[in-house]
Amino acid sequence: MGMRKGILALVVLAFVPAFGCGGDPDDPSESFPSKYSPVTDKDWRMVQAANPEEFVVLAPKKGERAPTIRFEDGEALFFTGCRDGSASVEFSGPAETREGVYGLVKADFGIPELEGEPCSGSAGRFEHMFLKLFVDESLVSIRNEYLNLVDGVGGPYGFLFTDRADPVPDEIPTIDSLDDRTFRSVAVSGAKPVADRPMTLSFTNGAMKQEVHGKLDDLLGPADTKGSLDASGGCNSMSGNFRITDGILEKGGIGFTTQVGCPAREVALDEWFDRFLSRGVRIRTAGHQLLLSNERGQKVEMTDSHPAVVGTDWKLDGVISPDQSHWSALPVSAEVRFLFASDGTVQFTTGCNTATAEADVSADSIRFDSISVGDEVCRRQAMGLEHKILGVLSSDPEIDFDGETFNLKGNRYGLEMSIRDSST
Repeated sequence: MGMRKGILALVVLAFVPAFGCGGDPDDPSESFPSKYSPVTDKDWRMVQAANPEEFVVLAPKKGERAPTIRFEDGEALFFTGCRDGSASVEFSGPAETREGVYGLVKADFGIPELEGEPCSGSAGRFEHMFLKLFVDESLVSIRNEYLNLVDGVGGPYGFLFTDRADPVPDEIPTIDSLDDRTFRSVAVSGAKPVADRPMTLSFTNGAMKQEVHGKLDDLLGPADTKGSLDASGGCNSMSGNFRITDGILEKGGIGFTTQVGCPAREVALDEWFDRFLSRGVRIRTAGHQLLLSNERGQKVEMTDSHPAVVGTDWKLDGVISPDQSHWSALPVSAEVRFLFASDGTVQFTTGCNTATAEADVSADSIRFDSISVGDEVCRRQAMGLEHKILGVLSSDPEIDFDGETFNLKGNRYGLEMSIRDSST
């Protein structure tokens, strides 16, 4: 089964069955009959573009304007990632109805009209993929809160959109909700972290001793109202107790607990992060996101997921035995790859079939859901490898990640992966 088939299996897993109710599809007074109201008159923002033939998933970079599309009055109004444009569109369908699948409709686009000059770089690449959708009929569906737009005739391209704004951390966390979580910076306002050396912040429920490494923690109050934290601006570590009062994180004054010799820039970042935390910062969370800010307009946006796991093309090097005593290489003809997308989906191959799933990547484990695997029957050795891979994925495997290697440890077997050389 090809990768395109695997992607479509994910796209059509579960749709909101609202397409099938209300409206007269032959009523000329309606540009879009009401049966298509879940799609129309909404501003859809792209969160992912996929070209499964090349095993590539693209997502807009932070700060870039994402491609968008809106269906209104018989037109598709869109931004390709480079230019604004429009095209006529006519819906028909549902195009496919079977058990568990309903609401997949066809979108027949007219010739798109574009404004301005074409772009280069990532914006031009998004536009190239986007315009492929207008060549022939495309398939439109809603799955949970996402709109899927897939070239349904012959091309491999697909887009995933949402009509929701980017989630903004607005929940005041508790010491319990932060317990045993490690966050890494993804964006900093007020300082410039060194590339590949993110700021980190780890929380533990329960205060440490008032005196650590001969230094006194000056954060006063009962021990059961405090937790402990470890932080780093990219080089040395600092530790201390903390508490959260009315949404403000207060850190005690134990200070640095390591004194590694670092370049002057990294030392300055450590000191900046220490001052930032010690003066009291507003703390908010949303899912895997954490936002720290102060009255000076300085901000540190962090996540406790593995950003380096997402967007990287991983290849399986070998399978680790249940007792961790030995490692076995893959069959010569087998290639197993994993590609995690920013929207929580993952494409992978098993050495026999192509597959898709949903993945919730946390700091130390991954939970895989909605695993959809092709139906090819392969040789016994390849089928055995597929069985082991799916066994690991279904066991909520632990992560062992060091930036270059990425291992998944299941209840029985483990998978050892490394970054795939794009030239191969």
